[in-house]
Amino acid sequence: MGHDHDDFADHGHHFSKSVTFDQFDTTTYLHSDNAADGSFVEHFILQVNGFELNGSPVELPGFGTHYGMYFLIDATGHGTGGATAVFDSMNIALMVDRGNDDGTPSSTEQGIGFSNGTCGDFALATGTLKSADIVVGSDGTFHPRFVQDITPTEAGEQMFGASLDAQAVLQELLTTPGGPTSFDEGGSNIVNVVNGVGRTGLQATGIATLDPPAPLSIRPGLLNHDVGSHDGLFCCAHG
Repeated sequence: MGHDHDDFADHGHHFSKSVTFDQFDTTTYLHSDNAADGSFVEHFILQVNGFELNGSPVELPGFGTHYGMYFLIDATGHGTGGATAVFDSMNIALMVDRGNDDGTPSSTEQGIGFSNGTCGDFALATGTLKSADIVVGSDGTFHPRFVQDITPTEAGEQMFGASLDAQAVLQELLTTPGGPTSFDEGGSNIVNVVNGVGRTGLQATGIATLDPPAPLSIRPGLLNHDVGSHDGLFCCAHG
């Protein structure tokens, strides 16, 4: 579907200038199915709340009104007989919610997704597992660190230009106070849920950066438009 370029304007100003940032700030939503044999399947939505450069907030014109952004992570793994989890696979996509109309993300015992679905969303980059581990603090706070080799899609090449290359490495550092909420499904099967907050009720936060840290430049004026090719286009939702 095409979009008239006048649609992406705010008080008559068009957002064609590139904006530079080096960090995504996120909130975590997780649905994890944990089987009796120790294997698990996890689905994450990391909702992007904002951007930073050198520790200071950065504004992307139109963010939160004309478009939204989030990361999708699908992972599998197994237990080792102790507290350590081993991740066997992980796929990530940096998604654009064109029109900012997906609605509210949520994760429950039944599943994970957005209230309005994700039809029309498209990917800026996709990646696969490089490394992953979870450190649990003495207070029960979970600190996952995920690292992926990522590649921009054709749309991402247009948005990021040379600031994101095909050999880039992305990392997410997450903090879930008190860990996830667990539901006993019977037969030693457990569902773990993070619905934007940890078990303590405090926000489950995260950051995503290149590894090693490096700035990204993006053209926000393109984020609510057709981008020529829809490689990475999604029209679905978990749940």
